[in-house]
Amino acid sequence: MFFLPLFDNNPTSRTPFVSYLILAACVLIFLWQSGLSPRQEQSLFFQFGIIPSVLFGLDFLPPELRAPPAWMTIFSSMFIHGGWLHLLSNMLYWWLFSYNV
Repeated sequence: MFFLPLFDNNPTSRTPFVSYLILAACVLIFLWQSGLSPRQEQSLFFQFGIIPSVLFGLDFLPPELRAPPAWMTIFSSMFIHGGWLHLLSNMLYWWLFSYNV
């Protein structure tokens, strides 16, 4: 049997505008990312994704790949998705549970 949650049972009285903006930003960034060449996409992952050894100062990226400071990749990596299934599953759970935040 397949289980796909579509809503939760926790009524709210306010509209979660920030949640909608984050969801839209994730989708728009993914669509932009999908149009990149494989080499550009790889550079995007290195620049804006979390690399733990770089985050903790054990390794360093080459100068041409250093876009944001390493600590900022904690936030920028939240908007990068690896494929359609990754995006859709993350946005489904964001849609369901962000109302409660």
